[in-house]
Amino acid sequence: MTRTSDNFRASALWQGLQKGVFAQAQTIDLATFRRPGTLNNRLSSWDPVARNQRNYKTVLFNMLVGMPERFFEIHKMLDTSVGAPVTVKARGMAVDLDYLQSIEEVLFLEKDLAGVASIGEIGAGFGRTAHVLLVTRPQLTRYTIIDLPECLALSQRYLKRVLRPEDFRKLEFVQAEQASGIPPHDLLMNINSMAEMDREVIQSYFELIDRSAQWFYSKNTVGKYSPESIGIVEANPTEIKAAMSTGLLTEVIDIFDDAALREARKRYEERMRPSSGWTLVRSAPALPWLYYQHGLYRKA
Repeated sequence: MTRTSDNFRASALWQGLQKGVFAQAQTIDLATFRRPGTLNNRLSSWDPVARNQRNYKTVLFNMLVGMPERFFEIHKMLDTSVGAPVTVKARGMAVDLDYLQSIEEVLFLEKDLAGVASIGEIGAGFGRTAHVLLVTRPQLTRYTIIDLPECLALSQRYLKRVLRPEDFRKLEFVQAEQASGIPPHDLLMNINSMAEMDREVIQSYFELIDRSAQWFYSKNTVGKYSPESIGIVEANPTEIKAAMSTGLLTEVIDIFDDAALREARKRYEERMRPSSGWTLVRSAPALPWLYYQHGLYRKA
């Protein structure tokens, strides 16, 4: 007879699991037991659709610890705490995803910024990249933000809070409908919004860039993806239809297939040129989502 002993009993946690999700262990379909929402999330991978910050913080932290020394030099110069973001820590610094991306954008651009004195940003969100550039590039004399009125209201308030007065005075806030009247800038750029614009609006911006700048930087998506491919099962069909039709790269791709991404990046590099008179200087995938692409162009 096999003896039993409490020395090897299940913990209170697992006693609960035995009566709950693992009660189906004898009958669960082996063909599907590793899908999200099944008992496997307690065995190995944790549930990818769990309603917590574990996966988010894991991605953020893993990126952060791999950043170069220059990243931390820049971050140390910034107050990034406004807005109560979710953060992880490295070298004693609390870092959030917004500023990890902004500093990565600046690192991509930095070696080409030596002669740049004026920058215009088309769609600045709350102003994260403007914040980094104005703090790290004291030679900047003018920074123009072109955006919708509601976004301008937020970025103006935010940047006034985080910037020194002398840096804030370099800013000009221009409503999108008045963009055609801006003066020339050394660099015009767009981060994560041209994919949400109608084609004719993008073309208008390309014409503005063509006549008003010597450099153009774009960080946008290289294609579209189906909501089902990332586990979205309930979505507003009107919003989905609108999202799938905007931007210049509307091909639906598998954003977790390296071969599909390679082909999509080639399309991106060509279509994001403002005109035939521009040359691609450098291009690279952006973190953390590799279906985003950095692209820096120079007017010939």
